[in-house]
Amino acid sequence: MSEEMRRAVGTILEAGFQMESEAFKTLVEKGREDSLKPLVDEVLKMASLAQPRPLFISADLVLRAAEQLDLAAGPVVPVEGLGHGRRFAEDRESRLEVVFDPTGKLGTTGALDDFLRYFRSRFEKMSALFRQRIDT
Repeated sequence: MSEEMRRAVGTILEAGFQMESEAFKTLVEKGREDSLKPLVDEVLKMASLAQPRPLFISADLVLRAAEQLDLAAGPVVPVEGLGHGRRFAEDRESRLEVVFDPTGKLGTTGALDDFLRYFRSRFEKMSALFRQRIDT
């Protein structure tokens, strides 16, 4: 995610709104670097004027704001491909090698130490994920 997009999402969150995933995808599609800030400002203006005030920014709201700013017809970027339908993996022989068999080493005794070790490992992974998020 670009720094400009990160600031745009932060602005929406600071205004007290949450974003639906489809609204985020629409914002990424419609908002270019030069038009992202006006688009976010228009979305926030439309959301704050709506009665009742929505909790979530929807994709429909982003589309209506883009239409207000005439961003709906953005530049069309041609998609370039390889030109043929064959995949790289079809040409290669698969090589699968089992490096380590953990069957005998995995398991638990049901002791408190096993639970604590498992809980700490899950907690560390989840806390790392939460620290990456913007809205937490």
